[in-house]
Amino acid sequence: MLKELPEGIGNLCNLRYMDISWCPQITTLPASITRLYNLQTLNLRACHMLEELPDGIGNLCNLRYMDISSYIKITTLPTSITRLSSLQTLNLFDCRMLIELPEGIGNLCNLRYMDISRCPKITTLPTSITRLSSLQTLNLSSCWMLEELPEGIGNLCNLRYMDISECSKITMLPTSIIRLSSLQTLNLFNCRMLEELPEGIGNLCNLRYMDISWCERVTMLPTSITRLSSLQTLNLSYCRMLKELPEGIANLCNLRHLDITECYHLACIPRGLGRLSNLETLTMFIVAQENGHTIAELQHLNSIRGSLKIKNLHHVKDPDEAMQANLRAKTRLNRLSLEWNEGGDEEHEPSSTEVEVAEGVFERLQPHHNLEKLEIYSYIGTRFPNWMSPSFPNLVELTMGNLKRRIGEEFYGDGGGITFPSLEDLTLEDMPNLEKWHAESCPRLTKLEISSCPKLVVIPCSMETLTIRSSNEMLLSAGSLAKLSKLRSLQIFRCGISSSSSSGWWDGLQCLTALEKLRIVQCDELTCLPEDIMYLPSLQTLQLVRNRNLRSLERGGRKQQQPTPFFTTLQYLYIQESGMLTSLPEWVGGLTSLQELNISDLPQLAMLPEGLRHLTALRQLNISNLPQLKMLPDGLQLLTALQYLWIGGCPQLVRRCKRETGEDWHKIAHIPHISIWPSIREEEDRREEENSEEMNERRTFAAKFLDRFGFARCTGHS
Repeated sequence: MLKELPEGIGNLCNLRYMDISWCPQITTLPASITRLYNLQTLNLRACHMLEELPDGIGNLCNLRYMDISSYIKITTLPTSITRLSSLQTLNLFDCRMLIELPEGIGNLCNLRYMDISRCPKITTLPTSITRLSSLQTLNLSSCWMLEELPEGIGNLCNLRYMDISECSKITMLPTSIIRLSSLQTLNLFNCRMLEELPEGIGNLCNLRYMDISWCERVTMLPTSITRLSSLQTLNLSYCRMLKELPEGIANLCNLRHLDITECYHLACIPRGLGRLSNLETLTMFIVAQENGHTIAELQHLNSIRGSLKIKNLHHVKDPDEAMQANLRAKTRLNRLSLEWNEGGDEEHEPSSTEVEVAEGVFERLQPHHNLEKLEIYSYIGTRFPNWMSPSFPNLVELTMGNLKRRIGEEFYGDGGGITFPSLEDLTLEDMPNLEKWHAESCPRLTKLEISSCPKLVVIPCSMETLTIRSSNEMLLSAGSLAKLSKLRSLQIFRCGISSSSSSGWWDGLQCLTALEKLRIVQCDELTCLPEDIMYLPSLQTLQLVRNRNLRSLERGGRKQQQPTPFFTTLQYLYIQESGMLTSLPEWVGGLTSLQELNISDLPQLAMLPEGLRHLTALRQLNISNLPQLKMLPDGLQLLTALQYLWIGGCPQLVRRCKRETGEDWHKIAHIPHISIWPSIREEEDRREEENSEEMNERRTFAAKFLDRFGFARCTGHS
């Protein structure tokens, strides 16, 4: 692997292209590199140990493309970089140590592409940046400490793409932004402190893509937004405080994609939405009581595709009005969610007329037979519509929630039992009177989620994936579990399972011979590990999370005198937030197949078992928030397969694990990737935006929008 460049490299007087990317051992560049006057491309991407650029880098008068991205240790750029008058592309992505840009950055008169994304230490931008009149792409995404944009940002007359996503401290945009007449893409995804958009945002006459998703403080949109006649995509998803859409939204004649997913506070959809004949994405439609906000607005929107949620169906008083939604003509719709009065009075017993209207409305909301996923919430009827029959063959996922009324045989229709020939995934939520589900009506059902169904006692035996939340313990009785010979994944949340052998569910565990994943969360009656779990022959993943009364992981709660082979196939073990645990059993050291061990938030755990040295297959060890843990067990240096060690919130370990000098350093020095943080809060602050599960979900969501709808950002190559 290349460690350094020869000092005489500057003698290559005709060199135009130099790529030394992914050379992590290079720490410096020879000064002679600044004599490569014909150099046009310099790629230093992922030279992780590079700490500085030569002061004379500005002598490269013909340089057009410079890439210093991907976690380089550079803290400042040499002032001479501002003399690179031919530079067109400057990529500083993920320069995490970079503190600031040179004040004279605005001298780069030919710069077209600048990426400063994920530079978390940059707090301000030099005002001269507003002089970059040739700039077409400016990416500031994930500059979490950036507090504001320069007031003169509107001077960037050629700017087409601006990404300010995940700039968490920006509270407002400069007024001058409305002068960016060439702007085509504006990404404000997850600017969580942003409260409003400039009133004149409608002046951006060429804007085609605008993402304001996850801006949870935005309550209103400026009315001028309805003048964005070129706008094709408007992403407002997860703007949870947004109260209304501008009435003139129907003026957005080129709008193709409107995403208002999880905009909880929207009360209605503006009149005239049905005139947007180009609309392909409409994630939610809200029926209102007022005239003009009716479900009939959907009638001619037959190009919409993907997912559609229709809320407040209790406002539809005439079943024939529901027919006007014309769902059957929407052939590209594959997911439909129908929701009646979600926040209605639970004490109110619907009249026979209300039930009849609800059933009539549901009957007339027949979608095209291409539908694959259907969700039904707060429905007060007792019957499925006739169109849900074997002639509806493509339905693979069905969710029913908040169905308070008793579901009897009539729920399955006049034929004595509706069948779902393709149904694979069924979710039943908050159905207090549901006692059974006809398994024979779902011959292909393999995935079932049950939440708050206290009377349901039967589980179809074909299940491969089962999730149970806040439900009757009878669902986990020996009789129910014994039939699940195909079950591969079992997740149990907030259920009354106990450690007592008389509870019955223990005995059923031994029948789950195909089970590969078991997750038990917030089961507060569980005090020890059921013995039969340990002998599951196929178990690969075990997660024990937030079981606050879990005291022991010994077999049946009894310490074993002789070692016995347990969990012979286990590869992933997670023990988290179980505050009563004071020790881990020695059998952990016998898990010869274990690849990942995650131990976190155990405030009373003072030591790890010595047997960890025998985990020869272990690749990742995560230890966090164990304040009483004083030292690492001996023998970790024998774990040659161990690639990743993460320690956070274990203050007593920090001194002992100090690089080169700590008493425990010799135990871990061989591990390629080590991350040690004295305070779990310090590490959480650093990684809050970067690595959290919700943030990954947000980024994926935004990226799909950009890629799917043709607004992938410029690459920056000339």
